[in-house]
Amino acid sequence: MARAGHPPPVVTGPDGQAALLDLPAGPPLGLGGLPFEAREIDLAAGSLLCLYTNGIIGERNIDADIGLSKLCAALTRPADELERTCQAVVDSLVPAHPSDDIALLIARTRVLPPEDVASWQLTLEPAGAARARALTSAKLTEWGLEH
Repeated sequence: MARAGHPPPVVTGPDGQAALLDLPAGPPLGLGGLPFEAREIDLAAGSLLCLYTNGIIGERNIDADIGLSKLCAALTRPADELERTCQAVVDSLVPAHPSDDIALLIARTRVLPPEDVASWQLTLEPAGAARARALTSAKLTEWGLEH
């Protein structure tokens, strides 16, 4: 994974402990041509991966470190349902009338059987993106997930 201009993701392990992922900052999406550093990270089954914009941690109104600490605290004891976990994060961090836009995505990891996993090696050229879209579309159709 790589960071594209937003704060680092937060991972909550199966033990309920939340921590920031150590990812170097990268350029925002859309700037094109700028280098970024990617890392591969193994997450235990049952972990939560939290991706968010700086509006969630209130960077415009409070120190980012305080906002990040509050986010980690809100994710330390996640609810079983991801929707409830998202709502708890929003309730504890976002004011009634936020001054910035917010986006929050929380996903739970799980182990998939080999037949439910697809992996391809793609060329590092513009045509690689079109090939990735075609391969992904075909695989999703094969799995009955075309919509």
